[in-house]
Amino acid sequence: MFSENYVNVGKKQLLNYQLRICLLALLLYNQSRNICSRKMRESLFQSLNDIQINVLIASIIGDGELTKLYKGSRRKNSSYREHYGVKQKEYREWKMEIMNGLFYITPKSNSLRSASSPLFTNLLELFYNNNENKKIPSSILPFCNLPHFLAVLYMDDGSLSISTNINHNNKKFILHPISIYIYRTTP
Repeated sequence: MFSENYVNVGKKQLLNYQLRICLLALLLYNQSRNICSRKMRESLFQSLNDIQINVLIASIIGDGELTKLYKGSRRKNSSYREHYGVKQKEYREWKMEIMNGLFYITPKSNSLRSASSPLFTNLLELFYNNNENKKIPSSILPFCNLPHFLAVLYMDDGSLSISTNINHNNKKFILHPISIYIYRTTP
């Protein structure tokens, strides 16, 4: 089964070969992930820049939702929408500006919306399971690489709790943990 040369290889050399094979496998795995990420970026996000991708993903995970296509509907693609309170209008205007024409505001319903687009139809398949519950696909995580992602996720579904604590030396400490709440998601 093995060649004579392989059998006569010392343990140290065999370990060296195994290490090289592992490193090569790891390198190939990382290259395939980068290729997949690049292909996904090109096919899914098309002309969006990195900031827009981070804002869009965080918005979908946060307050936003992708509309489902129903049988008999005239629409061919899904769209994006999120409702907001009057106090959040400036923040939604900022999102609209960042997304450069992809989103628009409907003042009567206090919502940020998009037109129907293949982009949102493709994202719907990624972010929702068959039961229409939101999920966070692991394939999307490599794109969540800018502070904009965390900022939008926090502004959509986060809270800042400021509390004080006194230690054993009667020194007062101010604690300010940031919490991000994600509802309606499945693994």
